[in-house]
Amino acid sequence: MIGEKWDVEFHCLRTARQPEEKLVIGTMDRADISFANLLTIKAGLCYGTRDYLYYKNRCGNDRATYEELDILKNLDDVIGNMEHEKKIRILLTSEELQKRSVPITPLKRSRVNESDDDEDGMDEEEKEEEEGDDFELDAYKDWLMAESSETGNTYILSLVH
Repeated sequence: MIGEKWDVEFHCLRTARQPEEKLVIGTMDRADISFANLLTIKAGLCYGTRDYLYYKNRCGNDRATYEELDILKNLDDVIGNMEHEKKIRILLTSEELQKRSVPITPLKRSRVNESDDDEDGMDEEEKEEEEGDDFELDAYKDWLMAESSETGNTYILSLVH
């Protein structure tokens, strides 16, 4: 557990104290992920005690629900749900969410070898399709980082001691 790095994303919606929507991305040691530390980061991002703290809980491959994270919600359960991704997505907002189900990027499926003849179990067409998907995803990530740096709405936050 100590030394295990997790990605933490804070999507900060507009409030009276926070006039601009932004995305704050950081890395934390698993041992440092606690409700108290999340509240400290929340306060540092100009959100108060009455503002809402949600986490994105994956439901299936391409849907997620925002679930309120509070002192009664066991953070260990949340972390257990995200263990395979090692990423926690937090939403900060001053208003209670009405729509809690949202579409998300599907998880990549692992391929199962289907043939002894072909080393990875895929024919040429499947290989080209997968390479195309990877290229599109990489191009999107590059575009997103370029767009974020132009608008100034994405921030990289150092959360490691």
